[in-house]
Amino acid sequence: MTDRIQCVVPFCKRTRKRESFMKGWQWICGEHWKPIPLAARKVYGRRVKKWRRFNTGEQTVARLWRWLAAKACDRAGAIGPCEPPPPPDVPKTRDLQFTQACR
Repeated sequence: MTDRIQCVVPFCKRTRKRESFMKGWQWICGEHWKPIPLAARKVYGRRVKKWRRFNTGEQTVARLWRWLAAKACDRAGAIGPCEPPPPPDVPKTRDLQFTQACR
């Protein structure tokens, strides 16, 4: 296992040091994080904060992360999948309020 994590956008060469708590985590570099709509980033930040504080809503955070990774790939003009398919226990339904806020 390498000690670096690559950005989720295909063909992006930016990497980050893998911390001890990051087992299979993914990462979006700053270059690809900025084009994601600010409203989407704020919603994700609030959900992650709630998840860390109360340990609830892990599926919501995973769903939002998949959406953000796909949006980063779309904005970068990447061809191909941005990430491996999610584990089967995470539902693929979209958060309607989240998608409407990001339009």
